Amino acid sequence: MKKIYSIISTVLISAMALNSVAQQQPNNGTFEGWDNTGTSTEEPTNWNGMMTGSLCGLCGLGASQRVFREGTTFHGGMYSARIESTSAVGTIVNGAMTTGKVNAPSTTPSQGYNQTVTTDANFRHAFTQKPDSVVFFAKYNITNNADSARVSVVFHDSYDLRDPQDGNSVSHVVATARKNFQTAGTTNWKRVAVPVNYSGPATTAAYMLATFTSSYVPGSGSSTAKLWVDDLMLIYNVAASTDAEAWVTATNGWSLDVDYTTNGTPLSAVTFTAQLSDASGSFANPTTIGTSASTMNASGTINCSIPAGTAAGSGYKIRVVSSSSYYAGVSTNITIYNAAISIAPTATQMLLENEAGTMLTISGTAGSVGYEWLYGTQIGVYGAFAPAETGVSYTPQFAAAGTYYVIGSADYSQFWVNSAEVQVDVTTAVGVANGNEVSVPMYNYNGQFAVDLRNADIDAPVMSVYDLTGKLVMTRSLTANSINQVEGLSGFYLVRITHSQGQVAAKVVLP
Repeated sequence: MKKIYSIISTVLISAMALNSVAQQQPNNGTFEGWDNTGTSTEEPTNWNGMMTGSLCGLCGLGASQRVFREGTTFHGGMYSARIESTSAVGTIVNGAMTTGKVNAPSTTPSQGYNQTVTTDANFRHAFTQKPDSVVFFAKYNITNNADSARVSVVFHDSYDLRDPQDGNSVSHVVATARKNFQTAGTTNWKRVAVPVNYSGPATTAAYMLATFTSSYVPGSGSSTAKLWVDDLMLIYNVAASTDAEAWVTATNGWSLDVDYTTNGTPLSAVTFTAQLSDASGSFANPTTIGTSASTMNASGTINCSIPAGTAAGSGYKIRVVSSSSYYAGVSTNITIYNAAISIAPTATQMLLENEAGTMLTISGTAGSVGYEWLYGTQIGVYGAFAPAETGVSYTPQFAAAGTYYVIGSADYSQFWVNSAEVQVDVTTAVGVANGNEVSVPMYNYNGQFAVDLRNADIDAPVMSVYDLTGKLVMTRSLTANSINQVEGLSGFYLVRITHSQGQVAAKVVLP
């Protein structure tokens, strides 16, 4: 009787040759264990060939060893399995290795099949999980169209399923992974990956029937075909899901949760790691953004952070991986924005006390959840208005003279982003236009703007003229105790006169 490994012990052997334990794996997938070594009935532990098959009388006369322990060429460990075809009475005899039982009910090759025998532990492979692909390493000596090797893995419910399936077996199939292949000769081991197709109609697996053959058509092909197989494994996809968008700045990262599922339960504790690709979606040099605690759960959540300073882009991907060779990360797309806002117009505004200025407007990276306007009397120190000024626009207006700095601030839920400052200079009004006499009268004189300093007791007067956007359009020194005429002005202006004792200002309207 063949030695049957438990699922856990077999996986531990695989782990020594490959990597840490993941979910359920093929029994003796590394082909390190062998029974009846040195005899004609030598076969890999938990696998079967012709010598332990059920053969018709005439078939049995031509039976010969077709599966061999190979100790001179292997991918991992110390051995691989070599499968050879041969010829008997002019008919090609396919070399085959299966987890079930080889059956040849007649001398007609097409009537042969491999079968799970649910009542016999020697010819069954219990299996209940849902892998996403079958992977193994192989060498094959045929390089032309004379022949090809074949792998067939069928996951099925509790039934003595045949491969190829007969009419009764079809309804018991849960999933299949099949491929005819070559390896471009025997110089190098080739990694062969075959996706598992869950097409049913059955839904819950109880067994796995796996078969390798050196000639893919029964009774046909090349009698010299040889196939070497090693390190058979089942790969489980780690599906990741998370937010579709994230925002960062040069100093602020973005926190997010990455959910993952492996579509099955690990056999021992596994640590999962979330990775961020580059802006083009490549994981050649991934960025680790979070790691889970070691777990035996089939799914979980990893707390992650997109690093501050990450460049904006819509081509990023996130995946979840582990140190185990049996897991493959399936990525999900994410767009990263560089959160930023701007303010317009940015020109300094020159206002009188309680005068409404030019409306300011915020524009910024999509994704903000709200805005607030702040101000201060020195750059970098800001406070809220009372009552608060919110929304995308704000019109400056201050009751007291002074220099103010106004900014817009956008709320991105995890942090706030500030705009650049707009300077607002507020002056006390001490004169009015159109000839009304004040301490410094300003009026039209012979069609020109005039500043009358004849009765003003001031020294070293200097006049600065601003348009209503705050742009400085003229600066000139004035003559004390005289009427000073100014040419070339027409429209609305704020005039500020500074002198040794202080300053005065007025709004003027010039034709």
